Amino acid sequence: MKYDGLLIASDLDGTFLGEKSETLKINLEAIEHFKSNGGLFTFSTGRNEPALFRLVPGADSIVNAPAILTNGSYITNLSTGEKFYETFLDPEPTRKLLKLIKTEFPEIGARISVGDLFVVPYMTPKLLRELTRYLDITVERDIDEIDGAHWNKIVVSGTADEIQSLIGWFSDRDSSGFALSYSCPVLFEILDKNATKGKMLRNLKKFYGGVTTVAVGDYNNDLDMLRAADIAACPDNALDEIKAVSKYHLCHHRDGAIADLISKL
Repeated sequence: MKYDGLLIASDLDGTFLGEKSETLKINLEAIEHFKSNGGLFTFSTGRNEPALFRLVPGADSIVNAPAILTNGSYITNLSTGEKFYETFLDPEPTRKLLKLIKTEFPEIGARISVGDLFVVPYMTPKLLRELTRYLDITVERDIDEIDGAHWNKIVVSGTADEIQSLIGWFSDRDSSGFALSYSCPVLFEILDKNATKGKMLRNLKKFYGGVTTVAVGDYNNDLDMLRAADIAACPDNALDEIKAVSKYHLCHHRDGAIADLISKL
């Protein structure tokens, strides 16, 4: 079949979704054509399962391969909930780091992904707005009262200037135990060093016995995945550093970048 042996791993925001975070018919039709001709399609996103399903209802029927979630802290079968290769932050050094960040940047907010929950030690009005649609899976806790087990990732929320200052602050520190990335100008993410989209894409390749992996994304948190893929692609709206490592430069995400990718394979 035409797409036998190909696996596409797609980012969501700025890649699969449209400008209003809508699911585009042109992409869905192309994905069905791709799957019916032997291809494997899945998502690779910073979101956990509840957030993914709220953003993309029926996500489990769109994919036909396990998805990479929370920016690479695990892979999951969206139909069964079974997780593979789950990786957690080491809680005590991470707790110390988060306290230090709050001391240095008192205006920032932070949330911790713990399974299906967002646990918030440092709430701010900005972070509260970002979590509006997820308040039923959000709990506030003092940083010292949060159980250290099963921390998938930390998301630090601030202004674009605060996040740039935080990135600069990290550049002067030893952060070798962590994987650091940002998925938009106002969010900065901290995961275990072994939890990246790229490492999980390599695990998926092994899982399927050596398929050809095709990664598509637009932002900094996709860079590791694009470098790990056999074939890298990006929409026209991608950052320049993403375009520099991508073989295929696609149309803008609002116009159906995934459909454009499939047409080129």
